Amino acid sequence: MESAEKQTNSTSGQTVAGTFSITIEPKSKNRIFFDQGSKFGYVINGDPGKELHVLRGATYLFKVDSPGHPFYFTTDPSGGGGDFPKSLMGNVKSTDQGNIIFTFHTNLPKQFYYQCGIHQKMGGKVIIEETSNSIFIKEIISGLNAPIEFLQIPGSSNKFIIVEQRGIAKQFDFETGKSTLFLDLTKYIPPLNKVYDERGFLGMEFHPNYIKNGKFYVFYSSKLRETASPPKVLYSPQESAPVGAEESSTLETKYFNCLSEFVYDFKMNGVRTEDEIVMLRINKVTNVHNGGKIRFGPDGFLYLAIGDGGPQKDPLNKAQRLDTLEGKILRIDVNLGGNTTDKYLIPATNPFVDIKNNPEYIGYRPEIYAYGFRNPWGLSFIGYQVIVTDAGFHDYESVKLVVKGGNHGWNIKEGPKFTPWSTKVDQMKHFIDPIYSYQTGKFPGLNHNPSSSVIIGGFYLDKKGYIFADYSGVIMIINPDVEEYADSHGKPWTLKEIGLIGSPLNSSVSSQNKKKMIKIRSINKIGQSLYLLTSEVDSPNQSSTGKIYRLVFG
Repeated sequence: MESAEKQTNSTSGQTVAGTFSITIEPKSKNRIFFDQGSKFGYVINGDPGKELHVLRGATYLFKVDSPGHPFYFTTDPSGGGGDFPKSLMGNVKSTDQGNIIFTFHTNLPKQFYYQCGIHQKMGGKVIIEETSNSIFIKEIISGLNAPIEFLQIPGSSNKFIIVEQRGIAKQFDFETGKSTLFLDLTKYIPPLNKVYDERGFLGMEFHPNYIKNGKFYVFYSSKLRETASPPKVLYSPQESAPVGAEESSTLETKYFNCLSEFVYDFKMNGVRTEDEIVMLRINKVTNVHNGGKIRFGPDGFLYLAIGDGGPQKDPLNKAQRLDTLEGKILRIDVNLGGNTTDKYLIPATNPFVDIKNNPEYIGYRPEIYAYGFRNPWGLSFIGYQVIVTDAGFHDYESVKLVVKGGNHGWNIKEGPKFTPWSTKVDQMKHFIDPIYSYQTGKFPGLNHNPSSSVIIGGFYLDKKGYIFADYSGVIMIINPDVEEYADSHGKPWTLKEIGLIGSPLNSSVSSQNKKKMIKIRSINKIGQSLYLLTSEVDSPNQSSTGKIYRLVFG
């Protein structure tokens, strides 16, 4: 099967999804039509006579260099005869030397042929892949450094916050097109790896009453007390032991993941960084599986998605344990009220809240809302229902409807299947399976074999479905196979649309283009619009190739 190399530029005013090089050579014995018609045959991107796979609705560039053999598309399996039989070219001119820009419109058949208009049986089959062409992307901001969050400032129609993983939150004004510094955490974040790093400024959320109280919340990776400069209040002796300190006896703590509250002072038009309140801190022994998305739910509580903290396979079993916060979805109440020294409260309806009176729950963390997650990167809501995307180990990327108090599998299950290291005793537990899983790096209907594949976040849009992304540039839409969403619990959802970043969104990428692939770092929802936060590099501090695109539904 031959596929086009994705193009990011435009040709003659048309944006092309891919390019094919068309040449000729004498037919070999092992190719189609060897002993029939012309002694010559077409070569597609170096492959003689192979099937040509394209995407319906997409436009492609064909660079033809086949002197004496004009290239065209036809429903005639033989072609030739000097009269271009049964041509599908319409107003597009055939050529033997030059460029052809051709759009595979919806009225074309599923299968036809590429042939020579003069000589018979030189070509091969054309197969149109039936993927959706209803999603497009529109670039709105560029020149960013690994963007990770895109939020609208409450009370403003034109001002937004862009969070960069390196530790910067920028305020962007769409009226002026200019950005100003909103919050700088770079002096507290550990030095990030120049090639790849999962640490940094990972999440941000405004308080529902931000317009009045100025409060907002961030989740970020922080240096240890000994290496922080200037020293942080968070590491004072008055602070309680770091959450998860039970693991530090065997593995050295490298840094902390912190949930902090800040206040924007409307009088001074700035954030009072000195008044930071560190609400939670989790000591970390590896640089991976931090999670970090924080969102207020419709119930007014703050939800946090926390990864298992590593190492790979979760050998400390943290995702399954209920005495640690890692590998969990947490839920806390930040609206303290009255006189209290607490930094947050525990919602009375949390599933493990009754640790005093129930012996079964002794030692359990009451912040836990659900458990059994590896590295949940996406966190959103469908009404009051929590939905997350959970990055897999090697086999499966998953979308999970979160059940309060439920065990969502990891590290006993990855996606729908048990892990090779799980025991028969482990497998007897009750698990909440994903509503949708796909094999890592494998995408139904797409000729796309990325070097890196990780599920990113997603959001539900009415009349569209749950729309989520893969780091490798793929967008997917799933829906329950029921009329009412409320009837979907416990049932798998079905893939309805899939596409790869381009314009149109669906396009094909060859192995030669992997290093140039756009990487989707996050997906955000503002109103009823979805935004893709992308970069061309893995590192959070390497370049300014980051961009924000708005998804447009055709």
